[in-house]
Amino acid sequence: MAGRPSSTSDAMQSVGDYLARVSTGPFPEAVRQVREFAPQYGRCEEHGEWQMNMLDEQGVERWLPDGCPKCKRQQKARSLIRRADIAPRFQSCSFDNYRTESDSQAHALNVCREYAATFRDQLTAGRCMILRGNPGTGKNHLSTAIMLQILNAGFSALRVKAASYLDEYWAKDFGERERWIVDMANVDLLVIDEIGRAPNTRAANDAFFRLIDERYEKLRPTIIVSNLDREELRGTLGAAAYDRLTEGGGRLLNFDWQSARAHRPT
Repeated sequence: MAGRPSSTSDAMQSVGDYLARVSTGPFPEAVRQVREFAPQYGRCEEHGEWQMNMLDEQGVERWLPDGCPKCKRQQKARSLIRRADIAPRFQSCSFDNYRTESDSQAHALNVCREYAATFRDQLTAGRCMILRGNPGTGKNHLSTAIMLQILNAGFSALRVKAASYLDEYWAKDFGERERWIVDMANVDLLVIDEIGRAPNTRAANDAFFRLIDERYEKLRPTIIVSNLDREELRGTLGAAAYDRLTEGGGRLLNFDWQSARAHRPT
């Protein structure tokens, strides 16, 4: 048959000819780089070795930015935490140091831990949470633990106290207020804390709806933290804002056990 090698030696010669053609073909530089590539490593005192170079999908050697990548991620997380406005008292909060003494507490812990672990999915769905119940039951602890975990994963988060938000909202002129709302609506996770009864319910409804609706349209999750019962909270936020928070699988967690502060030694 024409073109078919007649022996093993002929076959080997054909393979050799093919490789010779490949090595002088249109991509000899990529072939040479694959053959000559040797990974180089830097060393971090805290995290050990890290690779400084790699081959891209075309087989071309690329050098990574200088510095330990784990250190850079930690620095970014610390910067995000500073901007998230988490009070120093709560910066050590985690799921591991949240104490549970009842099934209800364990359930709240598991739901919040799962929310943080799957935050990318929560962000895609724009899924919100409401943590409401008695003072001293760990609402701030768990909401902060969620924030810290997602901040360390590279997401953005911000905590704002409800009273401070309302004061700023009413103090700004229309244009400044709209820019401010848009900025807060772009944060991956917003925690609105200490929502209590508002002296001007109608005005508070409008202010909360403006922010929650902007985040709702952008599929940005919001966590509400409050000591109010469900109907009081709905009244303060307004029915429209409350419904947006609970739509699409939004969770309501009731912290209805006794305050842990009452049992602390004095």
